[in-house]
Amino acid sequence: MRLLVLLLALVTLAACAAVTGYPGQPDSLPTTVTSLDQTTLKALVAEYNNPGTSADRRMAIRNQIIYSDISQIDQNFNDFKVSINRQQNLLSIGTDFVSLTLAGLGATIGDAGTKAALAAASAGVIGAKASIDKDVLYQKTVTALVTEMEAGRSFVFAKMLTSMNSDVTKYPLEAASKDLQDYYQAGTLINALEGVNESASAKATDASARVTAALSAQYNYSPTLSKKIESFWMPDGHSVNAANQARLLLCMTQNNTAGSIPFLINGGADADRSAVISCLGL
Repeated sequence: MRLLVLLLALVTLAACAAVTGYPGQPDSLPTTVTSLDQTTLKALVAEYNNPGTSADRRMAIRNQIIYSDISQIDQNFNDFKVSINRQQNLLSIGTDFVSLTLAGLGATIGDAGTKAALAAASAGVIGAKASIDKDVLYQKTVTALVTEMEAGRSFVFAKMLTSMNSDVTKYPLEAASKDLQDYYQAGTLINALEGVNESASAKATDASARVTAALSAQYNYSPTLSKKIESFWMPDGHSVNAANQARLLLCMTQNNTAGSIPFLINGGADADRSAVISCLGL
């Protein structure tokens, strides 16, 4: 029994190994490509602020500092993504592995009591996995948030790349520092949530505007033009006059007016209504 417990512990540890979903980086690629140490950074900032430093040199220093900070922010963001992905995958894959192992041990061990215990444990693990699978919304939400973060970071990065072509009078180090903060913030969950909310709000506003426009087009009743056609079509206000309806349809055909008579009355263009009214001699 002790051997069984030990095997289960080893299997569990193996199942809980970091499943990141990311391949390992080659040894030739440093974790931070252009990261500056604090001593070098302070020296560069001092040289940048020296009145005797040329404009071209100050521009080069500014860009070097920007790329250094971008490199550090990128590495931290990548670590953050790996951590999120690991948390998503560990329990899902781990429970599969453990349940399979428990079932396999149950098939190979002869003792009835042990088999029953293993079967119960396997069922419990599978039940936990089923509960996890119900939480698909969480995984999809994380994916959506990471996508939002990537989009926000790309937007700020493109802005910085454009600005780095300008000299330090137009894009000083202080302005670059503000953009770097924005670049960092774009890779946070809080900022991603705000971005998703803003996007949803913008879509809702756009959808509302489209509905309003559609309704305006569909129910464009004119108190004068629409009323004239409606009165001609239904003189008593309730029943359609067949002879008048035939004349109405003929005038609509002659003037290439699309749609039905109700649409002409309630949603047609004023130009079409005027043309039909003129054709009818009203």
